[in-house]
Amino acid sequence: MDSWDSRELALITPTSAALVSWEAQGRHAGERLAWANAVVISSRNPIAAASFAIGLARVQGTTRHVAIADLVGKLPQFQSLVGGDNPYGISDSFVRGVSLNDVARPIEGSSNVFIMPSGTEAVAIDSVYDNGRWRTVAAGFRELGALLLLVAAPDTPGFAALCGHIGTVFPIDGIVPAVAKDVRVINAMRLTPPATGDTVVRAIAPAEDDIAARRRRLFLIVSALLVVALAVAVGAFWPTILSRLTAAFGKR
Repeated sequence: MDSWDSRELALITPTSAALVSWEAQGRHAGERLAWANAVVISSRNPIAAASFAIGLARVQGTTRHVAIADLVGKLPQFQSLVGGDNPYGISDSFVRGVSLNDVARPIEGSSNVFIMPSGTEAVAIDSVYDNGRWRTVAAGFRELGALLLLVAAPDTPGFAALCGHIGTVFPIDGIVPAVAKDVRVINAMRLTPPATGDTVVRAIAPAEDDIAARRRRLFLIVSALLVVALAVAVGAFWPTILSRLTAAFGKR
């Protein structure tokens, strides 16, 4: 499937208020993902997943560089953020060898957050999902201290392999996909479809004793400080990031 057509989107698109709430949940999750460098955002509702990823990226984008890849196909939230006449995206990089410099585009209002749209051809296909290049790209983001978010459809052939290449999956709808045992599944927040309005839906976490809770908070604070320090250290070198990621993709 090249992209979701208007009839399909109409069946799954939440109300505008619900989209705001999904983005709010993404912002909340973004406060807790300072440790991550590459994550597959999984949901059977790609519209909600896109809003969630944007909220997450905006929070993490305050301390480091973030790239969001559309692996579903022409998701409207991403299309509206990139604009312009450039049609190139992920599919063009994989199929045609287009440079990532021509794929990643900064979103309005944040110089640290980039969108990698789906491109001119189908992207939700096995040859894109199950491609070893993702492992190399994920390693590049770890090296740079940046964050890669892949919005992907769990029913697409090759999805489990994609998660294996990336190493971490976040099923925001609570439906854990079948993935390899060594893939980290983020389930600290079991999100439910949000109510209308800008309300963040939080699950009830398992009880923790006070000592464990304090240790966890301390770990998160230290992790955040390390991320900030790393972002400052590599910030001057961000102009080279896209060229290095281009080399990671390469040409067929």
